Parts: sequence; structure tokens; C-alpha cells
Amino acid sequence: MRRGAQPDHAARRGLFAAAVTWAIYRDRKTPTRKLSIDMVGLASLVTWVASLQIMLDKGKNLDWFSSPVFTVLMAPVVGKILPKSELRVLATLSFLGFAAVYFMRSHYTTGVDTYTRRTSRSHDRTPD
Repeated sequence: MRRGAQPDHAARRGLFAAAVTWAIYRDRKTPTRKLSIDMVGLASLVTWVASLQIMLDKGKNLDWFSSPVFTVLMAPVVGKILPKSELRVLATLSFLGFAAVYFMRSHYTTGVDTYTRRTSRSHDRTPD
């Protein structure tokens, strides 16, 4: 930020909201209880998140389906699941998933702007 520059309005509103919230809740006392931690659940969660992160990183680096490593790792999983499932159901669900994604993508254009919202200003309004 330049020397002497004012913070933007969003920062001011955020600081104002934090100050009002602190003023409202500073005297409120919440009773606290000391509960034990589920160590098995916490260890499972940490293992799952770490595995997911490693899988996503490896998949991106190895270019997912064109990688022989990914194909070799997924072949036993697919081979174990497919014989036990009804292939017509799998094909139907795959088609419905494709149709849903295709429908959603058909509404996106290069002019889509999902981050800003048009607000009405006083000069945009028509006089009553």
C-alpha cells in the first residue's frame, strides 16, 4: 500500500464488523468443558487427508489417466468393483452424470462473471 493511501472500503467494513462483534460479545461468558479427544478418529482423519493430498498431487504430476502408474494402481480397484456391479446401472449413472455436467457447462460463456454483482445506483434508476 502506498504511503498515505487509505484502506479500501471492504477493509474498513471488516474492521467495523469485528469491532461491533467484539463490543457485543466481550462480556458474554461461555461455560467450557474439557472433553477427551477421539484419538482413533483424529488419526484416521489425518491419514485420510494426507492420502487425499498425496493422491491429488501425484495425479496432477503424472497427468492422471495417461500415466501408466495411475493405470496400474487403479486396475485392481476397477477389477474388484466391476464384476460385482450391474453394468447397465453403471452405464446409466455415467450417462446421467455426463448429461448433468454437459447441461451445466452449456450455460457457461466466456462473459460469465460470478464474482461481481451489478448493483443499482441512483443514476441508474428511473424517476417515479
